[in-house]
Amino acid sequence: MGELIRRQASEAHMTRSRSSILKENELRKVIKKIDTAQAITERRVREGEERVARLTRTVILEGQEMMRPQLNEAMQDLANQRGLIKSCQTQHALTEAEIQNLTPSPSQCETRQHRQEQFRELVNKRLAKDRQADQLLKELREVLRERGQLTAEMAEPLAALQLTILDDGLDTRRFEKLLDSLPDELLSQSERWCGWFLGEQKDAKPYVVRVGNLLAGETLTDNGLYFWGDLIYLNEEQARDLLCDDYYAPTPEAPWRCQSPRVMTIEAYEAAAKTAREKGLSIQEVCFWMDAERNAANKKWFKDNGRRRTVNKQALSAEDNILSENTAKVRVRHDGEIIEMASEREALAALDRGSVDPL
Repeated sequence: MGELIRRQASEAHMTRSRSSILKENELRKVIKKIDTAQAITERRVREGEERVARLTRTVILEGQEMMRPQLNEAMQDLANQRGLIKSCQTQHALTEAEIQNLTPSPSQCETRQHRQEQFRELVNKRLAKDRQADQLLKELREVLRERGQLTAEMAEPLAALQLTILDDGLDTRRFEKLLDSLPDELLSQSERWCGWFLGEQKDAKPYVVRVGNLLAGETLTDNGLYFWGDLIYLNEEQARDLLCDDYYAPTPEAPWRCQSPRVMTIEAYEAAAKTAREKGLSIQEVCFWMDAERNAANKKWFKDNGRRRTVNKQALSAEDNILSENTAKVRVRHDGEIIEMASEREALAALDRGSVDPL
């Protein structure tokens, strides 16, 4: 997990926008549907060819003319199926072309990098203005405090003169409101934002994504789209929410269920990798069984107490959302034999029902 991996991950997230990758993912789903339709049609073509051959022998060789309408129908259906295959092939090629158009060429990558540098320059220039504004605000706050001190010093001569000053007769309220309205920590907040947006957070540490797809905040250097096993760099505040394992995510069948952590520490990842090697599992399977163990504990708590262990609910946001859950296959035991389940959701539901057992 060295600097080389970090640099490569950073470059991958810089060269493509989030929207183009999401579009490509949708197009690849379309290709899978097309390929499935073509495979089904090819099977029907083989069956149709056998039927046409059989009916041809019946009509031509055996002279059973009453079967000719069935032969004509079978030949027409076979022609239709072959036409559908051609349509699938055409649509497959068109979709592949769309994907190719989404993949940036070297010159497009160079242009994007140039624009990113231009934007970076503007961000830094604006930060310089923030520094000026922060300095001016400090000076203004000092002036306003000195003015307030002078107002306080007016009290003694005011009393000696026995002047009756009503309401805001000394004209203090406007400037007191102005002083109260001036923001604090202006520059530090600007510097934190710049560090985040430019991908230069000094306090960020690496974590590993442990969900199928994850959306994080999109910045100048990072499209914010991550997949299982990707490195993501987060500060402590950002990581706290993504490490959380007690956001409840109930289903009608499992009201006790909680959301799995969306990231894990490098240490946790390395420990999971060690366990995977020792037990002959994938790292995803190791993480799944940790989630399954926590789910079993939550289920027991729910049954013992008649309520959820946690009521923490994740706030809905455009960022840090799971786009899809883990679809990795999971091996379990069923009647003493090891079987493979299609997804983690399916495996977890089977464990809840008690129809399968852990490895």
